[in-house]
Parts: sequence; structure tokens; C-alpha cells
Amino acid sequence: MDRRKFLKHTAIVSAGVAVQAAGCSSSIRAIKMEMPARGEWITVIYTDYKELEKVGGAIQIHVENKNETIILMRSSERRFHALSPICTHLGCEVRAVKTGFRCPCHGSSYGEEGQVVNGPAREDLASYQIAQKGRQISIRVM
Repeated sequence: MDRRKFLKHTAIVSAGVAVQAAGCSSSIRAIKMEMPARGEWITVIYTDYKELEKVGGAIQIHVENKNETIILMRSSERRFHALSPICTHLGCEVRAVKTGFRCPCHGSSYGEEGQVVNGPAREDLASYQIAQKGRQISIRVM
């Protein structure tokens, strides 16, 4: 998908949909993207999002036609992770905090790469395969 088409099909979701936990210093900007065919890749130009300029910054992508959400997070100067925001304990949506993610339902916490830090969750957040080429990050949607 070329940049023009990507931007045409990308829209900023209202501020009311942005994910922000009470008392946390980070928020995740939510965007909508057109859903590619099953098993294909969606592409993000990370420099288009100020949230991804800094380590720890993240955006939440809602993949239309699949009813799936992906968190794209910058974990270092050169490294990004794509994670599911669904807690592996009982399926609540996790929220961004300074050190990673926290589930508001039962308190499970996850590190920036989705690994369980504190239960009751026992499994890490699901992750997505990514490929980075320059400023372009492609995420494989299963």
C-alpha cells in the first residue's frame, strides 16, 4: 500500500476513544486502518505519529473488517513491538502505564514487550510479527 492510499484510509479516532489509564503518564493514540486480506501486512510509517518519536510511545490500531486491535509500541531507538491489548487472564483491555501495560480488571501487569510481570495472568500478551524497513513498519495480521 503506498503512502497516499495509507493516509487516505487512516483516520484519527476521537479523543474519547484514546486509551488512558487513570494516573498513568502515557496514553495510546488510537487510529483506524483499512484491513488487508487475511494473512497480509498492514504498514505504518512511524515518523507520521509523534507518539512513536520517543521510546515508550505507542499507538493503537483498530484493523477494520477484522474487529481486531493492535498496539504498536516503540521499545528502543530502533525496536518496535506489535501486541494485542487483550489481557490473557480474562480478556479485558490493558492500558498503557510507564513500565508497560496494566489490566484494569484484575491488576495483571505486563512489560513493554508484553511479558507478564505480575499476575493473575500467566501468559504474555499475544504478539504480531513485524518487519521494519527504514521508517516503514509492517505488521502481519493473522
